[in-house]
Amino acid sequence: KGYGTLDLYASKRIDKTFKLQFNVKNITSATVETTSHLYDTSGAITQTQIDKEHSRPQILLTLDGKW
Repeated sequence: KGYGTLDLYASKRIDKTFKLQFNVKNITSATVETTSHLYDTSGAITQTQIDKEHSRPQILLTLDGKW
């Protein structure tokens, strides 16, 4: 099942020493729903749990350097 989330990753090498990275996670602010089941010894479902994660877009900008 798809969640409709959209992530963006970009990387640019500035020179031999530095690299700039830009990451945006969940651009669409989609809700992610996870369903889990608990089974008894006979294989029957005894409990169903549905978790919904509401999150805003997360942005990360990094500058990597080696020296």
